[in-house]
Amino acid sequence: MCPRVAPSARRKPISARLRYTRGLRHNGVHGFDLISACLPGNVVRGERVNGRIADFSADDPTVSGLVVLSAAGGDVPLWIDGVDGRTLTVFEVEILFEKGRLVAEDCDGVTLRTDVAAPLPAPFAPELRPGSVYRDRPARLMTFAWRNLGNHLERGADLVCSGREAVRTLAFVDEVMRCLA
Repeated sequence: MCPRVAPSARRKPISARLRYTRGLRHNGVHGFDLISACLPGNVVRGERVNGRIADFSADDPTVSGLVVLSAAGGDVPLWIDGVDGRTLTVFEVEILFEKGRLVAEDCDGVTLRTDVAAPLPAPFAPELRPGSVYRDRPARLMTFAWRNLGNHLERGADLVCSGREAVRTLAFVDEVMRCLA
């Protein structure tokens, strides 16, 4: 999970969108990880716009709705589109900024692209720069994470992302779930 980026280090966020399948905590959490790193505000309000899809687990539903997040420059809408994973598998995150956007999607491997002219919360993809496309095929993200964890345990190397970010993201997902209940 990624550390948050200081608000002064990026452009003003305008909106965000998450399209996912198989539960908010199971698959949606990966989108919320990136969203919470770029938009570190709190949930202001939310409204669910569909029923609960139990495509992964009844305890971890796939839902759609609108969540409004507080941000330094004003409230930011987060559109959440939950798709039944038994009929279609999809994962996309798009964050629009005042002067660009960040897009992450899983289509035969994770692809990240951006035209945001600011540092991004992507320690797993240091080569991602404005105007670039990062394709994680074959999957390198988990290999990097396991190597970093091993180096931490064996040699005391710094962790790129600590458990604190993971716990913070899970709390963010729980807050969104409460608003969309």
